[in-house]
Amino acid sequence: MKVDEGWQDYRLRTSKLSDVVRSLAFAGIALLWVFSNGAQAPVGPIHLPGGLHGPAFALLATLVLDLLGQSYSVMGVRWFTRGAEKRRNELQSAAQAEFEFTYPVWFPLPAEVIFALKLVAVLVAYIWLGASLASSWL
Repeated sequence: MKVDEGWQDYRLRTSKLSDVVRSLAFAGIALLWVFSNGAQAPVGPIHLPGGLHGPAFALLATLVLDLLGQSYSVMGVRWFTRGAEKRRNELQSAAQAEFEFTYPVWFPLPAEVIFALKLVAVLVAYIWLGASLASSWL
C-alpha cells in the first residue's frame, strides 16, 4: 500500500468513526429523553433524575467537541489552502500546474486531540448512563 493510500484510508475511517460517535451522542440524548420522568416531570424544560445529569453533560460535551473539531479542520484547511493558492498565483503560469503544498506537521494535532476527547466523552457517557440506569433498576 502506498503512503497516500494509507492516509486516504485513515481519513475515511476517522470520518466514519466520527459519524458513528455523533449518532451515538444523539441516540444517548434520545435515551435521556425517554428516562426524563415523562408525565411525572414538572411542566417546562426536561427534568432528569439526578443520576442522569452526568451522562447528559458528557453527551453534550461529545457534540460540542464534534463541532469544535469540525470547525477547526474546516477553517484550518481553508486558511492553509488559501495561502497556498496565493503562493501558486504568484508563480509563472507554467509552474502553476505543478505547484503542490503540504500542511504543517502540527496542523492535524489539535483535531486529533479533539477527536480523542470526543471518543472518551461518548464512552464515559454510555458507561455512566448504563451504570445509572442499572443502579435504578437493581
